[in-house]
Amino acid sequence: LCYVFAALFLRMLASGTPARRAALVLIPVQIVWPTCSATFLLGPLLAGLFAIEAWLAPGREAPGAAWKPLAGLVAALVLSTLANLAGPTCQKAQIGSLRVAPEA
Repeated sequence: LCYVFAALFLRMLASGTPARRAALVLIPVQIVWPTCSATFLLGPLLAGLFAIEAWLAPGREAPGAAWKPLAGLVAALVLSTLANLAGPTCQKAQIGSLRVAPEA
């Protein structure tokens, strides 16, 4: 399921969907994603990378205008991560599962 969520994020962000319309789809996905996998961090990370790319894009007509809605989307995704159904302990447990066991 985490691959589906990541693909949805990439599809929405890469297609140039306006940030408001993308938020209608991506925020509910980001609320559910932490309960499925520790890869929930990819959502805000991917949106952040697209915001940085828009900020650094050469030939932009209004400097700084294109990245602001994406930066708002990143902030909304981070906040929506905290609003998942299992509460903040879910993120702590998922991130804790990423630790590599020490070798004997």
